[in-house]
Amino acid sequence: MEYDTFIGLVRDQGGIDPGQVDTVSCMAVSVLAQAISPDAAADLADRLPDRLRPYLRHDGPTESYGADEFLRRLGRHIEASPAASEHAAHAVLVALREAAAGDAYRQLRAELPTDFGPLFEPAGEPRRAELPQEATGPRGTGTAAPETAAREGVGAPKE
Repeated sequence: MEYDTFIGLVRDQGGIDPGQVDTVSCMAVSVLAQAISPDAAADLADRLPDRLRPYLRHDGPTESYGADEFLRRLGRHIEASPAASEHAAHAVLVALREAAAGDAYRQLRAELPTDFGPLFEPAGEPRRAELPQEATGPRGTGTAAPETAAREGVGAPKE
């Protein structure tokens, strides 16, 4: 899937401001990478835009946590309320579902607890994620880069 297509899906599904959609997407993928196996991450990376692939790399063991912890972690990194974090996560995971499809999607869902299910389901009406305007990167520091995410304790390792 092309980057513009993926980002368009996220923006349309979540009502996320164009200036924030890249950061939200990168951080959601990065937090998700901590909860899936390297094999699932590699399969997913094959179907995602190049821009998002570094965020699927995760040093350390696969962590086991549910959707609530995923949302808490994402909210911390994008400095958003719980409701806004849920809207943002939903938008990114619906786009991931569309991008991954087939075996990669089935493997991803099989590795995650069942409480992630609703986050992958398309909504009838687009949602609106009310994110802080200054949250343009991890902890509001600018565009998310893999190196920054690694320093912040999410996703991709330093290169």
